[in-house]
Amino acid sequence: MDDFRLLCRYIFGPGYVLLLVAMAGFAWAGLDQAIGTGYALAAIGVGLLLRFNVAVIVGLYLYAGNSLGLSPVGTILFAAPGVLMLMPIFISTVFSLFAERRVRSQQAIDTPPLASNGRVSSLRLR
Repeated sequence: MDDFRLLCRYIFGPGYVLLLVAMAGFAWAGLDQAIGTGYALAAIGVGLLLRFNVAVIVGLYLYAGNSLGLSPVGTILFAAPGVLMLMPIFISTVFSLFAERRVRSQQAIDTPPLASNGRVSSLRLR
């Protein structure tokens, strides 16, 4: 079973990376054609800062509509793999933010107050 998983990683890993690179190239071409190079760079930069790059999805949609001349349904189908590729990243980011807040609030509740000498006080606030 472990050998099969390792084989799948070696086979599908590079294919996944190539698909992401191709999608990024198509998205860049769509954004560059629609809004210009400067704004396309700004959109990609903001997406990298936010850790969820919506510009890739929009760029794929614009590339399919403007360059390939597909219908609106075709453009949505062309951009759908971008949504599917980025959705796990978005979900993990949102869950990590909520889990981090929950851990911090739980630590604040469970941590006993410290006395002025740095030792744990026997007085607990409830």
